[in-house]
Amino acid sequence: MRPLLILLAALQGLAAAPMAAARQDDPRLDSLFSELQSLDKRRDQRAGELQAKIWYIWYEHDDARVNALMERGLKALALERYTEAVDAFSHVIDLDRSFAEAWNRRGTAYYLLGRYEDSLADIRHVLALEPRHFAALAGRGLCLRELGRPRAAIDAFKQALEINPHLDRVYVEILRLRAHAGVNEE
Repeated sequence: MRPLLILLAALQGLAAAPMAAARQDDPRLDSLFSELQSLDKRRDQRAGELQAKIWYIWYEHDDARVNALMERGLKALALERYTEAVDAFSHVIDLDRSFAEAWNRRGTAYYLLGRYEDSLADIRHVLALEPRHFAALAGRGLCLRELGRPRAAIDAFKQALEINPHLDRVYVEILRLRAHAGVNEE
């Protein structure tokens, strides 16, 4: 399970980010995603910086209650108290159903609890709110892999890479699935 936690941490940016007043509909995201996709993967080291800026915007919220609950949920995730995390993120969702990152984090907690269908349901909410959420797409791939659907998992991982081609661990997951599940490129 430890490699999965490493992948999730890399995808989700488990370190708590400061929060302020915007969300997934922030106009800054368009240019950040555009720049992220235009970087030469082999020569440009700015991908991490751009991803951090995207995460920062996704975490932003103007409600102090939401911020406190998100922080509580993130701490619970870090301490592997996944049921506590689900509760905290569920409270956030009750306060603001349009906050994609709360759905994403609860989906992560569900995944870590082995509740893959619940995780997939939350991922659907995330993607309805922020279709470019590369971590949610990668999370979909992880759930589908665990549900024994390697081709669908590879498709989800590829969708994540179309949005953010700088997810090295996602490439590794695709290679593992191809090797272990005998899934070849079509």
